[in-house]
Amino acid sequence: MPRLVVKDGDLVKILVKHYDFYIASRKGSHIKLSDRRGHVFEGVVHNDEVTPGALSAMLRQTGLRKEDIEKYA
Repeated sequence: MPRLVVKDGDLVKILVKHYDFYIASRKGSHIKLSDRRGHVFEGVVHNDEVTPGALSAMLRQTGLRKEDIEKYA
């Protein structure tokens, strides 16, 4: 399966718009997103491509799958 290419800013927009995450806190380029189920995503937003390792960590933290993000990327 090809690598998913998505920018970190777009990833935050996808989580907020389609998966009911909200911005819990933001300080500079660091952002913390939460949802009502208790999932928390903490990351840095520089409008760069998300590396495969960072994407894997984000999926683990949010409880989502790669296919969930591919639908909107």
